[in-house]
Amino acid sequence: MTTRQRISVFTGSFFGIGFLPGMPGTWGSLAALPVIWLIYSFTGLIGLSICTLLFCLLSWWSTPGFEEIYGDDPGPLVMDEAAGQALCFLLLFAFWQPDLSWPLWVAGFLLFRFFDIVKILGTDALQNIGGSAGVLLDDLLAGFYAHLVTGFLILIVF
Repeated sequence: MTTRQRISVFTGSFFGIGFLPGMPGTWGSLAALPVIWLIYSFTGLIGLSICTLLFCLLSWWSTPGFEEIYGDDPGPLVMDEAAGQALCFLLLFAFWQPDLSWPLWVAGFLLFRFFDIVKILGTDALQNIGGSAGVLLDDLLAGFYAHLVTGFLILIVF
């Protein structure tokens, strides 16, 4: 394995989280939550925007090296889940301005995982693009859908 591939695997796995057993996408999404919370709590929307962009760039950059080792869109590649989860909360805070209550975080997390796993409303088509674009874009769309449904819940529940 080359140095670039090692760095790609470390980065793309969200610094090793994607190699936890069982459900790597869920672990990657869950690991992103405290990072998203801390960044938003201390830096607001600007910091969360930068974090989301950074997750996207790291996913885009790490995918080719990761796929050289593990094949197309392997399970341990979870930086794309972190990017999608971050987009969900970025859009929630930008458009709905909710408080930081724990039910909001649970709803956003669960809805993101639902849309990421079920692959409905075009997410499956984006995933089929392949390469960095396919790996990342389906998770960003899942994050967008999760934001919409969580936003609706904010209107009626929170």
